[in-house]
Amino acid sequence: MDPTPLIAQQHFVVNYCPCCGLATDDPDRTVMCGTCRALHHLECWEANGGCCTPSCPAAPARVVDATPGLPATAGGAPYERGPASSPWEDRSLAHYGSWPWVISLLLLVIFLSTVVSLPIVFALMLQTGDPQAIFNNPFFLFVVVLLEDAVFIGVVYVLLVRRRVTSWREMGLRGLPSLRSVGLGLLWGIAFIAVSATIELLLRLVGVQQTQAAQFPIGRGGIAGTVAIWIAGIILAPFTEEIFFRGFLFRAIAMRKGLLRGIVYSSVIFGIVHLNLPALLPITAGAALLAIAYHRSDNLWVPIIAHALNNLFAFLLLTLAVGT
Repeated sequence: MDPTPLIAQQHFVVNYCPCCGLATDDPDRTVMCGTCRALHHLECWEANGGCCTPSCPAAPARVVDATPGLPATAGGAPYERGPASSPWEDRSLAHYGSWPWVISLLLLVIFLSTVVSLPIVFALMLQTGDPQAIFNNPFFLFVVVLLEDAVFIGVVYVLLVRRRVTSWREMGLRGLPSLRSVGLGLLWGIAFIAVSATIELLLRLVGVQQTQAAQFPIGRGGIAGTVAIWIAGIILAPFTEEIFFRGFLFRAIAMRKGLLRGIVYSSVIFGIVHLNLPALLPITAGAALLAIAYHRSDNLWVPIIAHALNNLFAFLLLTLAVGT
């Protein structure tokens, strides 16, 4: 039996509890395992009967998952998990922060998004006979974004939430956004806009012009087309992208490789998947701010609102530019 675990009595760099994946940012309710030195929420430690780090020799043979601040049975009956005998049975979120898992899930999302979008592309090509007209159609873009967002949510749900690797609550989606989360989201959104605009200005000074406007068929399809583009870019994309890239990817990488690497790696990946080389730096910097906002607030609504505000500002400028 391990000696009584140490309770952290001073401030420390915020870590993530290996039981639930949430930040251990309250020193008075944090327990340190005397064997592996991992920090746990007090509630998780008590519910699990000790350390729940999968590789810790002192971890109980069977572990009961819990949500910090709630009884072990809150939200339904507790479930138990034993030592993992295969990668699919390892339900520690940090396990999915390894490069093989990160790359595999990204490729899976890309593959599924392509599969669900191609039938629509082919159908419209047969109808119009003009491939270029398809990609300049705002309603086509809206449907594609909707399908891609469904893939993002579906992958997170099927592989992680449904298998109880994590939960929407643990990601920071705890009901509707509060006034505090809205306020923080707006502040971080303003910071996002300022940082991105500064980087874009510096890039323009060295001859790098931004090309994001060419990706969105704003001004086509009338008012309905503009509304469709706004819904896709300001509501759908921020919500689903934050769930996948911050709620899952950033958390998993940070839990496995550390906070700094989690911010850097997840942000670079976010910039790359946008497939816009001139915008890589501003998008990556903005993603880093979103990850920091999420980490500090432990609330996914904060980066969602910040992301939406940045996109709102960008789409407003694009719409006004087209109108003039």
